[in-house]
Amino acid sequence: MYAAAAQIIFLIGFPLIAIFLAGRSKIFNVIGPVVLCYVGGVLLALTPGVALDIKLSETLSEAVVPLAIPLLLFSMDFMSWLRFARGAVISFALALVSVLIMSILGYYVLGHTVENAPQISGMLIGVYTGGTPNMAALGNMLDVPNDTYLLMQTSDVLLGGIYLLFLLSIARRFVLLFLKPFQHPDGDDADHVLDSADLVGLSRSDAPPILKGFGLSALIVVLSAGVAIGFGALTGAKGSFVPLVMLGLTGFAILASLNPGVRALRGTYESGEYLILIFCVAMGSMVDPTSLFTTGTQFLVYCGFVMLGAIALHMFFGWIFRVDADTLLVTSTAAIYGPPFVPAICDSLKNRHLLISGLTTGLVGYAVGTPLGWAVAQFLGG
Repeated sequence: MYAAAAQIIFLIGFPLIAIFLAGRSKIFNVIGPVVLCYVGGVLLALTPGVALDIKLSETLSEAVVPLAIPLLLFSMDFMSWLRFARGAVISFALALVSVLIMSILGYYVLGHTVENAPQISGMLIGVYTGGTPNMAALGNMLDVPNDTYLLMQTSDVLLGGIYLLFLLSIARRFVLLFLKPFQHPDGDDADHVLDSADLVGLSRSDAPPILKGFGLSALIVVLSAGVAIGFGALTGAKGSFVPLVMLGLTGFAILASLNPGVRALRGTYESGEYLILIFCVAMGSMVDPTSLFTTGTQFLVYCGFVMLGAIALHMFFGWIFRVDADTLLVTSTAAIYGPPFVPAICDSLKNRHLLISGLTTGLVGYAVGTPLGWAVAQFLGG
């Protein structure tokens, strides 16, 4: 019990340390609180003698994201976002094409090294167009053996962790070598679009609007979960809960943001940021180094060929179609991980304007990834 309490205190309290360090040190400020929190969680997981409750970290990470998304969206100007939504649509379409090409190519290049190769390629299309829910749905639809599914999921977690660290750290500087920087329609670049104060700028007087924001966010979470549960009960659709909850969170929050009073609530965006930092610590604490030695090498190679190849191809297509750096990274995150990870990347990029783009394209990935993966698996299976 005391160990669990200590773990919760660390997961919730470490973001305060990260914010403090980023505000006092130029080096830590360059690294940013998001990366500091992720690394802090990883270091905790790797500390000898510390036995973490992985389920506790997983539960906390799953709890804070639904609450954070409405808080982050309340202050958004939805009508302004429509002016640069086209670039996100193009970039996400390029991500889908890239995954489709590499999954099919992976079958013909590496299909002989694993069993159930058509199903594996189908699952990889699903997971890299909307995240784990798509993989789980396809695993059931394609009757993938449990051991194969677990090996693919472990491979995805390992590779996904490496790419996530890349996204949170040097990805933007890397893609800016060949992609143009993000430009707001009004002419501002991404570093100057954060119009809310930093977390450290909040005071006691901001408590009432923050509490109102939390209350409204909690109401939206309950409404979204209710809609998802009701839809599942009426239709019997399996695997629809997470996508429908994310759709509800985004839709209801955008509707709320159209109200000037909601949009004017001070501290909601900063509160959502803090919850995302907790999410990053929790994700880092779930790192399992022993899984490096338990994953079948052939599955890791297959998964890496498709994932890394799709990312590289997406960047190449982005260069051809002149997609800006931030939009490409946010839509890549939406495709590879799904909507829950988008806020952390937007926070790392200091670009709140692309939050709706990332969440929306991630929802599209939920919708198209499963049927697309099933269709390709049937085609490759003959």
